[in-house]
Amino acid sequence: MLGMIAPKVCCRRCLIGVGHQMVLLEGAVTVWCRGGRWVIGLLVGLSVPAANAGGGPETTLLVVNADSPASLQVANTWIRLRDIPEHHVVWLEGLPAGDTIAVEAFRRQVLAPVREHLAATGLAHEIDLLAYSAGFPYAVDFRADEAAHGLKRDKLRGEGGSLTGMSFFARKVEAGQVDYLAPYANHYARRPVGMPPGQLSSRAGGEHDAVVTPVPDLRLEGARGFRARYRWGRGPGPAGMDDSDRYRLAVMLGYTSLRGNSVPEIERYLTRAAASDGLQPAGTVYLMQNTDIRSRTRQHLFASTIAALEARGRRAELLPGGQRGQNGREPRGKDDVIGLVAGTRDFDWASSMSVFLPGAIAESLTSYGGHFGHFPQTKLSEFLRHGAAGSSGAVREPYALVEKFPLPQLHVHYADGVSLAEAFYLSVLSPYQLLVVGDPLARPFAQFAQVSLPGLEAAGQPEGAVAGVLRLQARVREAPGRPIERLEWWVNGLPLGNAAPDEGLLLDTRTLADGAHELRVVAVEAGAIETRSYVRQVLWVDNAGRRVSVIAPPASVAWDDALRLAGEAAGASWVRIEHLGRLLAEAPVRDGRWQASVPAARLGLGEVSLRAVAEWSAGPEARSAALPVMVTLPPLLPASVSGTSAAGEAAVVAETAGLTLRVEHVGQPAQETRVEGLGKRLPREMNVGKAARLLFAGAFEVKADGLYELDVDTRGTVALRVGDQAFVPLHVAAGAGGHQTTRFALPLATGWHAFELEVSSPRASMVNATLAGPEPAFVIGGDRARSR
Repeated sequence: MLGMIAPKVCCRRCLIGVGHQMVLLEGAVTVWCRGGRWVIGLLVGLSVPAANAGGGPETTLLVVNADSPASLQVANTWIRLRDIPEHHVVWLEGLPAGDTIAVEAFRRQVLAPVREHLAATGLAHEIDLLAYSAGFPYAVDFRADEAAHGLKRDKLRGEGGSLTGMSFFARKVEAGQVDYLAPYANHYARRPVGMPPGQLSSRAGGEHDAVVTPVPDLRLEGARGFRARYRWGRGPGPAGMDDSDRYRLAVMLGYTSLRGNSVPEIERYLTRAAASDGLQPAGTVYLMQNTDIRSRTRQHLFASTIAALEARGRRAELLPGGQRGQNGREPRGKDDVIGLVAGTRDFDWASSMSVFLPGAIAESLTSYGGHFGHFPQTKLSEFLRHGAAGSSGAVREPYALVEKFPLPQLHVHYADGVSLAEAFYLSVLSPYQLLVVGDPLARPFAQFAQVSLPGLEAAGQPEGAVAGVLRLQARVREAPGRPIERLEWWVNGLPLGNAAPDEGLLLDTRTLADGAHELRVVAVEAGAIETRSYVRQVLWVDNAGRRVSVIAPPASVAWDDALRLAGEAAGASWVRIEHLGRLLAEAPVRDGRWQASVPAARLGLGEVSLRAVAEWSAGPEARSAALPVMVTLPPLLPASVSGTSAAGEAAVVAETAGLTLRVEHVGQPAQETRVEGLGKRLPREMNVGKAARLLFAGAFEVKADGLYELDVDTRGTVALRVGDQAFVPLHVAAGAGGHQTTRFALPLATGWHAFELEVSSPRASMVNATLAGPEPAFVIGGDRARSR
């Protein structure tokens, strides 16, 4: 591994002032003064953590729920779209079930493993962004921390925060602090110039009252690229700043349970967002105006937002309800929506005939836009379903508090070229309750440099292997008017060092294993936003003559099968199979040969990249080339049919709505009844909570082919049969109130499927079963269930 150097700071003046905001640089760097400019020194051959800006794959950590096929599939798609490097993914197991996680469990099962991964990889000072794949609770219950601090309940504060907001304040949450609940706790957010942030509020009187006084000349501090290594505070000096004033941006890629999005929908909007980078779309930001408090809370900021966007050559338009065919909730008949500021409890985007451009941000100030477990109000997922790159919503009742939602100036920061994640956190003063969902790395207005590594074209093949000390020189063509401050050099997702744009770097390849490595060079812009542009190059190293090969690796494998690999590694002792740094399998080497097997279900559907790494009893290792493998759907369970209609369509198994329920008590005759479906309270007169066994029978309908997650939430032991096939639980997770969620993975063809669901020792008055994945999640019941 490459060495680390100890922290060293030359003087007190390495406290860098940014307007009225103070940021304290921390990390293992050497800093010195040269001509009034601060320069981070490069020690050749040593790993020097860089002051990275947010908005790049090298400064991103993807967090995946390894127990969820949907989470794995979304992660695989985003890894490919965003070029996520080795060691920049962490797979979590054993997460609790449900949409809300207690703060103690959040610290123990989410934040702690993330922190441990960053420490183990040496990336703790490099990661600016946590991107959560699908499959996570979206809310965090912090009442235990309130009680520990003796805080009285406050309805304006609520009892829960969002997964993303609480992750942004992770250092405070892990320390058991609660000051992140303050109205202006986000010191990274832009403040108004020349006035206190409290004047951003339009409220005068009660919490639901608002007096709108436009502020046409409001100016906010300029956008800044985000750095997790900074302590963000309000100057002068470091007063009041400590380690907990360092944050990490956090965004959820998608939510797949009830009222969320399907996996294909998430893949579509992430694909559109990734393709939008640098397009400079000529779209319009629309600001919706109506008489609802949800709209009035931010209307006084509309004029200054429009003026700021127009000053940047961007279009913005106010759309009042009742004028020119507009309803004040969503834009009607607009085909160029790049941004949307709405304030409404409900909207119907499908009927609006409006179109989101790739990279668009759309959000609405309302109580439950991010509370998917609360039925009323249209959810943020509806914006994403129709092509927005990102949206946000409160996970608990936020009241009309402007600091809990993005200021309309979100779109001004975005137009300046920051990433979607940066734009949100630059504009939310109190983000603890706001769930941000979408592609955090979307940057449609960024201007990128062109970076290349001339002379290394042959180095990506064994016949062009390099050895010894290699002099590396990048070529950078700056974007017009955007000089480059520095180059960052990375190997296999780990930082190698920094250099000036015209300086080379000496790489001692003898510190690397023989075989294939990824060399990445990132050009960081000199401006406040620090746009990141990069090039990637495979580098084949051969110093010790060691080689590990994979013989005829399969190009694809079915999800329910095992990936079988075999190869050669002369003289080696062991070979391990890795996926972006994750250990999947180990195999001994006998007579120079090895073979290993990996269950494909551990990888998830989609394209993945594996690698074989050979170990010798002494000396360096050897790495194979990357092994791309496509994990495909297993054979789908055909729909159960009782005949064929005249039109040739599969007939429904039965015509009676609901499901048959058989209730068995010890020493008593079994009872049968019909219930509307799962997810409803069961008949009280049958005393189901004391039954020995419940047996639900009938059929459910799916409307898309694919791999579904069936989550059964109840007390007791669950067994499942679909058609004539029994399924083994994929995962069992603890839930609230003594419940547990049993997860099954079901490969299903479109149509109706007969099933039997058995619950032994239920001790509960309700059994809930939700199907999700290839289509938006639904409960087995209503028109999606039939009894036999």
